[in-house]
Amino acid sequence: GIPTPPTKFCRLHPSEPLKLFCFTCKQLTCRDCQLMVHKNHRYTGSAPSKGPHGPYRLSLSPSLSPSLSPSLSLSLSLSLRYQFVSEAVDSLKKQLEVKVQPIRSAHRDKVRQSLRDMEI
Repeated sequence: GIPTPPTKFCRLHPSEPLKLFCFTCKQLTCRDCQLMVHKNHRYTGSAPSKGPHGPYRLSLSPSLSPSLSPSLSLSLSLSLRYQFVSEAVDSLKKQLEVKVQPIRSAHRDKVRQSLRDMEI
């Protein structure tokens, strides 16, 4: 089956999931941010859902779906996919850094030891 992306949480409100989509800013937001930072912006109470266009297609509320053009719907879907991929890349970079750091430290220690050995 299609893997479901992990639930993402707001950086400003860590207990709040990113489950709203702000049309004005073209990004996922949490409920608290939508009420404060994105006040008076157009948004939908949607989350990425499984469907014929992949797991990151917007599931728009019925009242908004008819008013969206196919190109806007595609644009929103692509924005969500881009955001998901960007977050995945950031996560992989952090994981790689954790794995590489001990190798760097070991290499640095060997270089220092070699320099000390050459001084003797």
